[in-house]
Amino acid sequence: MSPRLTTVLVAMSFVVAVGCSASNAQPAKHSAATFTVRVEPDDGDDRWITVRVESSDPAVWSRFAAVDLARAVRLNVAGTETKSDSAGVLGSVEVDGSELRFHPRYALLPGTTYIATFSPAVVRASGSPIISRYEVALRPAEPPRVVALYPTTDKLPANHLKFYLHFSEPMERGDIWDYFRVVDKTTGDDVPSPFRHTELWSEDGLRLTLWFHPGRQKTGVNLNVEIGPILEEGRRYTLVVSKAWRSQAGQPFAEDIRKSIFAVAPDHTQPDIESWTLTTPPAGSREPLVVDFPEPLDWALLQSQLRVEDMNGRQVHGVIVTANEERSWQFIPGVPWSAGGHRLAIGTVLEDLTGNNLQRPFEVDLTTKRPVDLPPVVYRVFEVIERQPQQRGRRRKENPVITKNTPAAASSRGVGFRFDRFRSG
Repeated sequence: MSPRLTTVLVAMSFVVAVGCSASNAQPAKHSAATFTVRVEPDDGDDRWITVRVESSDPAVWSRFAAVDLARAVRLNVAGTETKSDSAGVLGSVEVDGSELRFHPRYALLPGTTYIATFSPAVVRASGSPIISRYEVALRPAEPPRVVALYPTTDKLPANHLKFYLHFSEPMERGDIWDYFRVVDKTTGDDVPSPFRHTELWSEDGLRLTLWFHPGRQKTGVNLNVEIGPILEEGRRYTLVVSKAWRSQAGQPFAEDIRKSIFAVAPDHTQPDIESWTLTTPPAGSREPLVVDFPEPLDWALLQSQLRVEDMNGRQVHGVIVTANEERSWQFIPGVPWSAGGHRLAIGTVLEDLTGNNLQRPFEVDLTTKRPVDLPPVVYRVFEVIERQPQQRGRRRKENPVITKNTPAAASSRGVGFRFDRFRSG
């Protein structure tokens, strides 16, 4: 006989107490193993949750790569869970003992019902998908907020290309460009036509990629010649997002959003991984691997184009944190580091703030020597060693050791994805 249904109830007190609940479906059997699914809030805030899939046989998780485990558990807004074109809520997975855990990347929406689904078939177990329903308590309307804006530095190359704006809730879409402007602080005037009028939203609607028009920033093309560059070296500007822009719930910002910009010299140089400094952690610890760059790199690509592997190409799973105005990438493993060789896999589409990537610069002069083609992935090799008593408190910095894989091998492995989470409020 299958174990009984269990229910998790979460009480909220926010002007009027509103209930929030999650119910677990019948476990599915996998030989002697059973699976249960439950959804629990983190730290008492029902907008941040963890989907927990527990197996009575912890070994089942070790048989599959993270990409497979990520397909096994999904979180959808109720009503979209059966739609083939719905990718679900973005997030990350981790394994801790007998539990597979899914962490949404962003806070869930108040007054919304979600369905967590675990598919035993993905991990080659029998049984129908197990679902757990979760309701986020409705809250009084609050003004939307920008919870993060990248790059975080205010010193931007004069040929800078894009910004990433993260919102506390989905914003109105459509004709949004009147809400954005760039003010030249020297003249007090708005910079004319600075943006590329293409809305690029993340699937959850909480991140907008805002581009300066590439035709204004690329030397010698029509718009750059006719109107001029958007930023001029040595001048100060302000990126302004109008408080009149409303969320999808109809609430405007409490005030204008402003980011100061100081334009420094244009950057036409490709990133060079030989200039990166790797500070390696000791074996047996969960201290971060720290990779420092001589310049800020593109925030979004730092999430998708760097990953850690063992020397057999197996991905090491963990959490990514960026620091020092995106000049530092830190990786915290999910389990303690094992001693031995490891490698940092680097997707060669990784860019700096002006669109120069490892493969080629953003501006290519076709009259000069063609850039050398690189495979999709290159590597920096590093060693994790046992910490000696006299070395306690000291960490090793690795010299550049670079290997390259073949294009075929690189494309078969790809570059993995992990995201850090933004908490608001």
